Amino acid sequence: MAEIVLGLATSHTPMLTLPAELWPSYARNDERNRELAFPPHGLVMPYQEGLVDNAPDLRAKFRGSEPYRAQAEACQRALDELSTTLRAVKPDITVIIGDDQDEWFFEDNMPALSVFWGESAPLIPRTVPPGTRDADVIEAIRRG
Repeated sequence: MAEIVLGLATSHTPMLTLPAELWPSYARNDERNRELAFPPHGLVMPYQEGLVDNAPDLRAKFRGSEPYRAQAEACQRALDELSTTLRAVKPDITVIIGDDQDEWFFEDNMPALSVFWGESAPLIPRTVPPGTRDADVIEAIRRG
């Protein structure tokens, strides 16, 4: 019988692959997002509403690009630790559970469960409408 020997978890935001200097450009897209989850309770609202509804001390904590470098470095350290841990455990099999269904399937063919078996999954670049994202951000996300 199989034995679960390790459980790991991480976010899969593109920001994990972006250098800190591109975070301000990536963050500007939030201003167009109508479904942002705001700390500390995860209330979902548009960007402008969140600016008004959140407490001034909370707004100040998350405003500006100054904390980006430290946050990016902390993310990289955490990813390195996940990698080191996984390599040290050397599992016979790795099961990855994700929520990228919209990147892999269409609404008219959305499985309840999908299983991929292989060494790696091919990434197919998607077309981003001109002017919706900074070109450097798009290229960095493509490179991973």
